[in-house]
Formats: sequence, C-alpha cells, structure tokens
Amino acid sequence: MIAVLLVGLASGVACLAVSASGLFEPLRNRLTGRLGMLVRCPLCLGFWACGALWAVQPLPEGIVLPVAWGASWAVSTATAWLLEELHG
Repeated sequence: MIAVLLVGLASGVACLAVSASGLFEPLRNRLTGRLGMLVRCPLCLGFWACGALWAVQPLPEGIVLPVAWGASWAVSTATAWLLEELHG
C-alpha cells in the first residue's frame, strides 16, 4: 500500500511541476493539440504518469493493476490539487 501512496505523491508533484511551473513553460508553449492540452492539466497528466510508473515497477502483492493505477491516480490528483490550493 505504501507503493501506491508513493507513486501517487511522486506523480502529483511531478505533474504539477510540468503543468504549472515556469521551468516547463517553454515546453508547454511548444506543444499543441491534445498533447499540449495534456501537459497543461495536472490531473490528466497524473493519470498517464501513474500508468507509466506502474509499467516500470512491480505491483504490490495482492493488488491488481487497475486498483493500483486508480488509487495512485486519486493520490496524485489530491496532491496536485492540495499543492495548487496552498500555492494560491
């Protein structure tokens, strides 16, 4: 269960950084279409980032992929939302 939490936290922080920070603004400005929309939305990006993270690491024992992916995406969404609210 800790792995699900860690994947969600990592995804939420990374996706918020990509979608909202000045560091990645040149990247966001270059991308257009659906990919451009994806990198501007931390919730959307978090869904795919969680999936990518689960693709490269083993699942926790007793948890199937859809449950791990969904739970970590929920943590990712909550993390990104909370950090956005705290930032103002």
